Amino acid sequence: MKTFSRTVRFELIKITSSRVWWVICTLVVAVQPFLAYILAKSYAQMGLDATPETHPGLAEALPPLDYIGLESILFGLLPMVVFGGIIGASEFKHHELRTTLLCQSSHIQVFGGKVIALLVCTTLLSLITIWATISITHVGLGEEGLHPLYLSTIAWQYIFFAALNRKLFSPKMGMGGVSPSGSG
Repeated sequence: MKTFSRTVRFELIKITSSRVWWVICTLVVAVQPFLAYILAKSYAQMGLDATPETHPGLAEALPPLDYIGLESILFGLLPMVVFGGIIGASEFKHHELRTTLLCQSSHIQVFGGKVIALLVCTTLLSLITIWATISITHVGLGEEGLHPLYLSTIAWQYIFFAALNRKLFSPKMGMGGVSPSGSG
């Protein structure tokens, strides 16, 4: 168990010390909420009760207040999947997988350590960015929006579902050539 926790810690350090991690963090934490704020300001300008009859540019009516901001969080999925792919590709490019397997010969422990490290990193980043995006959206709505810290039950459920969605996509991409059977 001691070697497995050491493997997980090593993988966490390897992920968080890479430049691509910080670029993805900056991109997702800064750009995604900014886009949501712009969208919220346009919603507030139209009014939350806007329909295609009152605003011909709309294809459909605006969603209910609890669901506003949820469309902006899909932007962060692509960088997370790209992050997983880059992590997997860098294992081969820099021969890190060979070095890791020389230090830890158990393929199952290496595979498990990589999966847990990617899940921890993507879960934390996803929860922070999704919450920030939805909260900033409601800040942009002004008095018409929900309280940015408390939100509603529906918004919190969607935050956790969206984070689960991201957790399931990026580790699959990052596991490029490591298989528990040792054939990768």
